[in-house]
Amino acid sequence: MNCEICKKQILRTWNVKQFIFGKTIELYDICNGCRKDFNEIGAIFCPGCGRKQMNSKLCSDCNLWKIKGYQIINNRAIYCYNQMMKQYFREYKFRGGYHLKSIFMGEIEKITDSRRTLIVIPIANDKLQKRGFNQSSGLISAQTKWIDGLKCQKHFKATQSKKTRYQRINTQQWFELNVDPNQIENKKITLIDDIYTTGRTLYHAADCLYQAGAKNVNSITLIR
Repeated sequence: MNCEICKKQILRTWNVKQFIFGKTIELYDICNGCRKDFNEIGAIFCPGCGRKQMNSKLCSDCNLWKIKGYQIINNRAIYCYNQMMKQYFREYKFRGGYHLKSIFMGEIEKITDSRRTLIVIPIANDKLQKRGFNQSSGLISAQTKWIDGLKCQKHFKATQSKKTRYQRINTQQWFELNVDPNQIENKKITLIDDIYTTGRTLYHAADCLYQAGAKNVNSITLIR
């Protein structure tokens, strides 16, 4: 097989994750050289957004959310958004490379808490129809249980990647509940998303869930 990034040949080795219920599954991978170019965040990060930094204090962005009166989301991210990750997401998210989900399969599950309810951040219907998949749920293995607890409001069609930072932060609420409030009330919930940029998406989602009676909402993203 060839590396999905640099296209160089990789010597394939079999391991336990390639066998599910006695059946082999097709995996796509990258070479060790390319994998090293993904920058893991590590043990020292902002406890609010998961940003890699030199201390474990709230960063300036999270302090602004706090000043605005929001309950800090306590996001945990795994990788930094560097040039290699940008290249990966260009192929995976924007060019329809759904098969590339297997490169990071299982990464998010390593830091989930089994006592919490998982909800994947949805994407707008027009974007789902165009792309054909939700890039965030694609990063979750089929064996991981989560509920489709949120949906985008019908009027929401804007592409966040084309907005300025100011426009993103000041966008009005675009989520609404997609389940009976009884499934949310008094629950501890972890939101799953692909990337934390400004935090606006996750804070909108958390606000919607808190209004439905959630006890606590935090989040996990692959990237910060």
